[in-house]
Amino acid sequence: MILIVDDNQSNLYSLKKLLESKDFQVDTADSGEEALGKALKNDYALIILDVQMPDMDGFEVAETLAGYSKTKEVPIIFLSAVNTEKRFITRGYASGGKDYVTKPVDPEILLLKVKTFYNLQEQNIALKKTQQSLELEVKGRRESQVTLKSQIDHFHLMLESLPQIAFTLTKEGSVDFVNCKWYQYSESEKEFPETHPDDFNIKEEFERCRKKGIALELEVRIKNIESGDYRYHLLRVTPVYDGDAIKNWVGTFTDIDDQKKVEKEKDEFLSIASHELKTPLTSIKAYVQLLERKLKLDKESAEAGFVTKVQDQIEKLNTLITDLLDVSKIENGKLKINKKPTNLENVISNAIDTILQTHDESRVKIKRDGIKPDILIPLDEIRIEQV
Repeated sequence: MILIVDDNQSNLYSLKKLLESKDFQVDTADSGEEALGKALKNDYALIILDVQMPDMDGFEVAETLAGYSKTKEVPIIFLSAVNTEKRFITRGYASGGKDYVTKPVDPEILLLKVKTFYNLQEQNIALKKTQQSLELEVKGRRESQVTLKSQIDHFHLMLESLPQIAFTLTKEGSVDFVNCKWYQYSESEKEFPETHPDDFNIKEEFERCRKKGIALELEVRIKNIESGDYRYHLLRVTPVYDGDAIKNWVGTFTDIDDQKKVEKEKDEFLSIASHELKTPLTSIKAYVQLLERKLKLDKESAEAGFVTKVQDQIEKLNTLITDLLDVSKIENGKLKINKKPTNLENVISNAIDTILQTHDESRVKIKRDGIKPDILIPLDEIRIEQV
């Protein structure tokens, strides 16, 4: 909107009609005091100000407007039919005016000036709004950066307090943070610790998992810089997601060397126990076979059946010892299952006989319902008897 200030009503009317014919919104004031009141209350893109007015002339109005933050940037065009001398024109510019037009006014020139200053002011207002928006955005980003930095610092502090070697990687796989324990095994934060020649290469294994977007879990021996010893560590590297995309990776090395030593001692013990258990078992088997030959029992007799059951139990015990002491099977949870067609009724009967032979028959009661499953089923007889 444009404010026209003139104490002459004829001038106000004619100038207002001229500007409104060009689709400008126009407001008017017939004194300097009224102009000041309206300028402080409303937002104007341009003020056309008559110089010669009673009580408060145009120069005084312009100087007063320049003292307020709301109006100091509003462009002013002075209009004067009397004060046309250079010194008045100079004062007009000095008091804050953007232009000084003398009467009689050429309508086309005045309109050209009005359009120019009006458009400039509109652009200035738009620029200021944009600047304010940018300042708010910058302020918001700075606050977000401060918050994010605080969160990152807290996260790094947590990693520093861990008993494990801890580190983070970018989504591309470059190490970008390590805690202090890292430097016990690597001289550079950009290089993974040196692994034992017989173990997997950490960088290659991680790159393989990174491309698939899956976590890495690996037991490796890494070299302690100070002692030169290789110690077993469990390496875990886990992706951190932002929505559906991987943002970065978090990894740890957990020292399991002492645990590995205990496992080795256990393996050695089991190996010795295996030998010590199997030696008397072999002797028992040999004596039972010798006893069977010496007695020359009738195969249909009960005694012959007892001897056969003893031999069967010896074989089962031998199998169980072999499985129990097979360290690799225990550790991997992969005890071998030997399936073959077996009569389920025989399995059940053998299990019942074993229970009755090893418990007080007067205190053991076995109740059976249903038909006897006289069928062949592919199963591991020893495992089913164990169950």
